Amino acid sequence: MTRKIKIILVGSLATLLLAFIYWQPQIKPVNEAAKTMSDADYYFETVSLKQFNQKGQLASELTAEKMEHFNSSDSSRFISPKIRFLSEQNSAWQITSKIGELNHQASELVLEDNAVIRQVDVENQLNNSNQLKTHKLTIDLARKHAMTDSKVTIETESSQTQAIGMQADFDKETIQLLGQVETRGISNDSQK
Repeated sequence: MTRKIKIILVGSLATLLLAFIYWQPQIKPVNEAAKTMSDADYYFETVSLKQFNQKGQLASELTAEKMEHFNSSDSSRFISPKIRFLSEQNSAWQITSKIGELNHQASELVLEDNAVIRQVDVENQLNNSNQLKTHKLTIDLARKHAMTDSKVTIETESSQTQAIGMQADFDKETIQLLGQVETRGISNDSQK
């Protein structure tokens, strides 16, 4: 081979090598949002699920900022879920939390991280002065029941009640505290 051909060949290989290096896909560090992405089969944002009774009236509603579905466990995860149950007496209950896990087989929704139950009046206004708080709450969506074995705190304008464990029937509008119930009054002077 002549010297001219060798120079052209080496120059061409060098150009190809540089072009290959230049156009290689860049591996970028994973940002925090990508690290928290799940292995969900699919997801929805700004979710609203409504269930109607046999008369065609709204019986319950579940809304959330985001829902992720996992086919492998037949479950869904909700971010900032809010559930409304309408009772047979036309009053409503609202339950909120930061996270919710729905087991589709058992029709159970487990709310975690600041689960709060409030009653909603006839004008659809929240009664913020009366609320029940717990860390973890299991809701049977089919029966409109809720239960927990965790610590429960009920706050009203004039008292605070703490207990361990609770069962609620939203249709019958009953809440039963299960154990270690302790109530203390709050004077109106301390609220000012």
